[in-house]
Amino acid sequence: MAKYAAATIDMWDYDGGATTAWQQAPRPKPAVTATTTPTPAQEVSIWIKSAVQLPKWFEKARDALNALSALPANWNSYAALQIDVEAVTGAVELLLGVMDENKPLPTFVPVSHGGVLLEWHTAAADLEIGILPSGRIHVVFEKADAEPIELEGLPQEIMEPVRGFLQAI
Repeated sequence: MAKYAAATIDMWDYDGGATTAWQQAPRPKPAVTATTTPTPAQEVSIWIKSAVQLPKWFEKARDALNALSALPANWNSYAALQIDVEAVTGAVELLLGVMDENKPLPTFVPVSHGGVLLEWHTAAADLEIGILPSGRIHVVFEKADAEPIELEGLPQEIMEPVRGFLQAI
């Protein structure tokens, strides 16, 4: 499996290898409340330092996570918290640690307590990874005709099992 990263990038500004050093990526429009009063979007910058290029799927993941981070508090009209920057950062770190080019990106789902949920659902198995604002990660892996497996821990504690779960999807 390839290891991914790139020299000091900003989730908003990564240009995917364009000829210029930095190119402005489109930012999501600020979300609006039920009264249509504009709410400033929460901008998330994640700096990744390494000498290796980012994977092809990174831009789509970045855009999905930036869209979640732009949701205002009460985005579900049931007092949901705004998506926490630590949850977004944790999602990026986890994906860079476990994904390869052969796996599809998960569905990115906001969670009302400020976390991010990553979901893979296939005929072979289901994998759901909740990244909590505290930095902890909760994993549920379900394969047909087998008991569900649940794990919780810090990213470095669950990376290896998650890689295995992704191989089964």
